[in-house]
Amino acid sequence: MNNSFESARLTLLGSYLFCLIFSRISIYTLIGSCAIMKFPKLMKSLDRKFGKLRKKSSFLNKCYNHLSDINVEHSFHSAKYKAEIKHASQQAIEQLLAPTKQASVSSECPKIIWMYWHSGFDNAPEVTKLAVKSWQAMNPDYDVRLLNNENIHEYVDVDFDMVFRNTSVRCLLPIKADILRLYLLSRFGGVWVDATTFCMQPLNDWLPQALEPCGVFNFKQKNNPTRPIEVWFLAAPQGSPVINDILTQYIEYLNKPRELTLFISGKVPLLNKVLTEEEQHRPLGAEISERAEKFGFMPYFSMAYFSFEAIRRHLSEQQVAMYLRQDEPNAMTNRYALTKDPFSEFENAYVSKQTYVESYLKSDLFAQRKAVLMQRLQQIENQ
Repeated sequence: MNNSFESARLTLLGSYLFCLIFSRISIYTLIGSCAIMKFPKLMKSLDRKFGKLRKKSSFLNKCYNHLSDINVEHSFHSAKYKAEIKHASQQAIEQLLAPTKQASVSSECPKIIWMYWHSGFDNAPEVTKLAVKSWQAMNPDYDVRLLNNENIHEYVDVDFDMVFRNTSVRCLLPIKADILRLYLLSRFGGVWVDATTFCMQPLNDWLPQALEPCGVFNFKQKNNPTRPIEVWFLAAPQGSPVINDILTQYIEYLNKPRELTLFISGKVPLLNKVLTEEEQHRPLGAEISERAEKFGFMPYFSMAYFSFEAIRRHLSEQQVAMYLRQDEPNAMTNRYALTKDPFSEFENAYVSKQTYVESYLKSDLFAQRKAVLMQRLQQIENQ
């Protein structure tokens, strides 16, 4: 019985290490292929299952780091290779954080809209192409900058891959997208919009007023009180202290010296091990990500925790209340709609976050929302 169990465990471990090797290849050579879209989910599942084994075995942890080519100090790489990677990574990080050390030139939010799709928008799903069309049509005086893996160097003069080569957290693509949006807003300012977000009303009609109370703007999370900040829409001037703080916190956390490399998890049962009952019902800051280290993981939504940490550092109590939409007479707008929100909320929203999940794109609900958006775009075209 014990031999059978050990054999099964070794087989599973072998599969895990194979996935690590393949996923390393996929990041650098297959990032634009739809064929690997399910790999991050597989890796997260395997990460959770083997996190405890790595915690008990320095050898397994070094294998993990070595094959992932991260956290090189705790890998089997040569001393020369380790020194080269650490030096190059530190240089890249210093370049990445350079904009955070420059004074803001203006409190105005530049009329730039940032959108990113890894393989290019010509290859994106219909929902993303509709989203782009909506932002361009409703905001003709904005510069809509469409980024992908081929043109990103035009705005990011940093070796972006090297930023993550010595992290002590196994960074998935969404984490890298978080760093990208923060860097762009820190350096240039403007509006970051996730590529599956519809513009339902022109920004000029509401964003200047929304930015006025606090100087930065994003929407408040509707369903989870612990991470009240939505990060798929961010608006800020160049060099915003809040954005600079979030970016700095994030990079410092990812590169904190650790022997055990953290995996990333958004699983509620795992996160609830970190939180007290009382904490599950109020906004939380960066301390949650720090405490999660004891369980070997970084919370998937850590950017929201870093964001709230920065907000309470840089805004007054009154501004924080407004940011959390607690100060009703002076509340900042929160008019957005998600895919499961009532249709009336979608029709009245300023923006609406969609998804590229195939079942949703084939649903009647998406067809109805698409029809409303197309009607509004047609009205603009006819003007």
